Amino acid sequence: MSSNQPNTATVLVDSIISLIPGSLRALPTSIVLLTLFLGYLTLVQLLRWRRYNAVHQQYQRKFDKGELTPDDAQKIMQLASAWDMPFAFGAGYGVGILRTFSIPTVSKLFYATKEMATVEKVVRRYADTEILLTTASFCPLSGFHDISLKTDISTPAQDPRTNIAIARINYLHGKYKISNDDYLFTLYGFMSGPLNMIDRYGWRALSPLERAAVFIFWAELGRKMGIQDIPATMEELATWCQAYEEKHMVPTKINNIIGNVTLWDNVVGVPERFGLRRLVERLVICLMDDRMREAFMWEAQPQYMHLLAKGLMYLSMFMQRWLLLPRSEPLCGLDASLPGVEAFGKRFRPTIFRWEPWYKPESSGLGYLMDVLLVKLGHHAGVPGKRFKSEGYRLEELGPERYEQVGHEEVFREAERIQGCPIPSYYFRR
Repeated sequence: MSSNQPNTATVLVDSIISLIPGSLRALPTSIVLLTLFLGYLTLVQLLRWRRYNAVHQQYQRKFDKGELTPDDAQKIMQLASAWDMPFAFGAGYGVGILRTFSIPTVSKLFYATKEMATVEKVVRRYADTEILLTTASFCPLSGFHDISLKTDISTPAQDPRTNIAIARINYLHGKYKISNDDYLFTLYGFMSGPLNMIDRYGWRALSPLERAAVFIFWAELGRKMGIQDIPATMEELATWCQAYEEKHMVPTKINNIIGNVTLWDNVVGVPERFGLRRLVERLVICLMDDRMREAFMWEAQPQYMHLLAKGLMYLSMFMQRWLLLPRSEPLCGLDASLPGVEAFGKRFRPTIFRWEPWYKPESSGLGYLMDVLLVKLGHHAGVPGKRFKSEGYRLEELGPERYEQVGHEEVFREAERIQGCPIPSYYFRR
């Protein structure tokens, strides 16, 4: 091969320069590329705050008047959770959920369900939980994408998915004796986890409007779950939970078992080669405070691991804030837009898949080859198929396999009660 053949970088630069108007091509290449780079950075900043400003312009006045509704709060919360900082928000949820298992009464209850007997039970349990909570977070709380369409209590919901998901959670929780205090502490984990993570590692701070929205949304969801004595403000709930932690968050062997299972489920998709999975486990532990870590009986990580964790998170913050264009599509794990009437009667599928690809459709051709490659790389445990219910899911069927075909009518009645109107008949079509 000739040594004079241009390399790929040279060809790319020449291609970019060819797109530049002739009057600018006389400038040195370095000046042209620097100008393009600065133009890109300017574009990032022009677009970065556009959605933020639009949301605040729409809801700030209602917030100032104390008139935000739970549906408003849900939409406001999605600004950070699906558009601006989904990874920080998701990591916060993960730490918040894990924190609930540092309370022995919670971890002991989960241990008693025997839903950790096999790998498939563990992964499916977390996959189903994620689907139920994601549905509740992103499909409309009221059951209406346009609340003006709800003229009275006899008007069927436009989109009953959130309330069916909550009703299914209530049905499954009803099988066990869970104290209201443990419910309250768990509810606070869903609020405080993302808030704390973004306070530390978000590329921007959450506004007072957004922080209030997180509380309003989760408090409403808690009421739909039947949780009693939810304080009127985030500050009151935080004070109560702090006292609860000090009294009840203590190390136990069952905490350690459940913590290890939960941590494993969150990192299992990371390859074990070169110690990568163990490294990620240690980095996750660095995101916890000492009381939580000690409750799981995990060793303290050395200072260099904490520095590495912070460095990676700060690098992510910097890139999102200054170098990356904002998302053009939300990242939320499912399609929360209003489905067509026919789609409601069919099975649903998530848009993000775990290590075991539950509910992922079977593919062919290049798609199948990609699935095989993901298995080879250790990112998936197997290719999609009947084993992982590739036909999709129904919300009323999610949960442990032994409850899959029971409780549907109870779930539908509960969903209609908490949303205050009927489920549309077309949801029941098969």
